[in-house]
Amino acid sequence: MLAAVALLVGFGLFLLSYGVLSSHGPATPSVLFLRDEAEGEVDEFRARLRAPLSERLASGVGASLADTMRRLTPSSIRAELDRRLLLAGLEGRLDPSLVYLAKGVGAAVFAFVFGAVPSLVGAPGFWAVPALALGGLFGFTAPDLLLSFRADARQTAIRRALPEALDLMAISVQAGVGLEQAVSIVTERLPGALGDELARFLHEVHLGFSRREALISLRDRTSCPELATFVLSLLRADALGIAIGDVLKTQAGEIRAKRRQLARERAAKAPVRLLFPLIFGILPSLFVVILGPAAIQITRKF
Repeated sequence: MLAAVALLVGFGLFLLSYGVLSSHGPATPSVLFLRDEAEGEVDEFRARLRAPLSERLASGVGASLADTMRRLTPSSIRAELDRRLLLAGLEGRLDPSLVYLAKGVGAAVFAFVFGAVPSLVGAPGFWAVPALALGGLFGFTAPDLLLSFRADARQTAIRRALPEALDLMAISVQAGVGLEQAVSIVTERLPGALGDELARFLHEVHLGFSRREALISLRDRTSCPELATFVLSLLRADALGIAIGDVLKTQAGEIRAKRRQLARERAAKAPVRLLFPLIFGILPSLFVVILGPAAIQITRKF
């Protein structure tokens, strides 16, 4: 019995030593395959770690949540979201699934925060339900509001930079360069939202699109009525053979006149907008400061 046990132990030690020594030698094909597969998984894991945070959030559980929010969102609201991304200059730079993910997470977080407020302030318990609904609604619509603010700011920047861009294009065209070269000069001299849109217009022309198609695409990517009028004038001038320099100069003058008209309208509306803050905010404070001491003296006398 002892001899048999010793024989088994010796055979096991022999196998163990043989395995250890053979592991430093040439690997078998199956071992190489497993090692390559493991290294591939490690490289894939490292690539996921090096990926941007937005891509990591949009994968896994975030992707399923974003897909659920996208399915729950009506098609009209989805189309409006795509339009906001386009007007904000984020098309192709921000994945719409991240917006849906932000809407879902925001709704959950704000619903929890708003729902905890009644218990913290000692309000009755039935206020928790409307607080939850209000928080969820706010968190769900907050990303849309942020995109709307960014889109409005970008369109305002395009509207403000348009007269200077048209003047520069008119001078360049009258100096003898073509429209595309004039637009290239504008993109170099006037960076910003309008410069980005004009650079995209040049890129589409270089890709083989006709000037008409690129101009229509430029008009559809913005909501600025002055830019739409400018594009329409260029299309008509190109179709009728009118000199583009004269069209640019005329459009710049019209846009400046419209800007002055809008400034006058805002100046005329300023007194009306200041009326309510004046009545409900400034005048009560003045009455308290001026008439307060007199009222105190009168009450002391009588």
